[in-house]
Amino acid sequence: MGRHTSKPPRREPKPWLRQIRKLATAGFVSASAIARELNERGIPAAFDNKWEPTSVTRLLRRLERLELTRAPALRGKAELAK
Repeated sequence: MGRHTSKPPRREPKPWLRQIRKLATAGFVSASAIARELNERGIPAAFDNKWEPTSVTRLLRRLERLELTRAPALRGKAELAK
């Protein structure tokens, strides 16, 4: 019996993920401002189609944690490649 060795399909990023990152780096400093802008642009939220500041805050925290956990691994690989 062989093992199933194929990788699981890669999940596509959510359409709003790129928008939140862009807004956060473009000077929209509060979660309220980002939520308002996402709603004005018609970008639906995951559950009730309306962005709330708490949803934005949670997502930004998750993104920050993901980037922090990935950064050391990426730095280590880059240093090994030198």
